[in-house]
Amino acid sequence: MKNNLLKLDRESYLEIGKTSILMAEAIKMLNYLIENRVITHNKVIEGFKENMETIAILLNRVLRDGNEEFSISFNNIEKESFNELSIEELKEFRDDSGHINNKKTRRKYRRLLKDNIALLFDRLRNVSLEDLALEYKMKVYPLEELEDIYKYI
Repeated sequence: MKNNLLKLDRESYLEIGKTSILMAEAIKMLNYLIENRVITHNKVIEGFKENMETIAILLNRVLRDGNEEFSISFNNIEKESFNELSIEELKEFRDDSGHINNKKTRRKYRRLLKDNIALLFDRLRNVSLEDLALEYKMKVYPLEELEDIYKYI
């Protein structure tokens, strides 16, 4: 198993790391919106969330089992590699989260979640998810079908 993983270069590990972070953010936001009843919790959403969590577990395994040089460099990634929230965005989030019952705010958060998940799916296509799943002997729900589900969120 390790022989094939060593074929992944530093850029691939960085892409997997960034994708893993995006995945964690998307799952947290989905949970937050379900908790605040912005998104109706049902079997389809629960299945979608479970499949996303399975992919997150796979990505974390790849990162954990990656070579040591990458693990050290990934922990020291520059903050500018990822989008940071500005102070204004943070204040806006605090203001909006108190008024999540507002329809306009609900639509805004749904759109934000959809945009994040769309970006996530673009990144997942770049990390050859199916190959990683085969390598780790994990069953991963096909991305095309997950994309069909997320459009209804």
